[in-house]
Amino acid sequence: MNKRNECFSTPSDQITIFLFQLVNDLQVTVKNLPHACSHFTGSYSINSTSKDDLVEYDTKTINGIISLEKSKETIEATISKQVFFIFVKTLHELGHASIYRSARLMSSTSLHVNINESFNTPATHALTGEAGNAIER
Repeated sequence: MNKRNECFSTPSDQITIFLFQLVNDLQVTVKNLPHACSHFTGSYSINSTSKDDLVEYDTKTINGIISLEKSKETIEATISKQVFFIFVKTLHELGHASIYRSARLMSSTSLHVNINESFNTPATHALTGEAGNAIER
């Protein structure tokens, strides 16, 4: 083991590196989402990386928060709630992104894992949904 890897040998260090790489690679955009405040779109390919995944925020939601922040009539508590809301939605989408990245890593290191088992099973959809919902709760 070289000096560089010795610093990151504990499980918590490995999780930190995993999340750091995930957040660093993840693409973020703002667009019109008529039925959601945020949305995660992941690539199913084991050859892709988190750079192929996308978190989208709703334009109206972001613009609403900005206009509330600029308003002289808005109290601090309202702005704090809006910032917290975006923070929670971000954690929700990061829950989805983490599962996608984990599935890719698992698929790339195991010969016995079918790509459909990693991404397309009802259990995986339930897990991605529940991870995001649990974080949001």
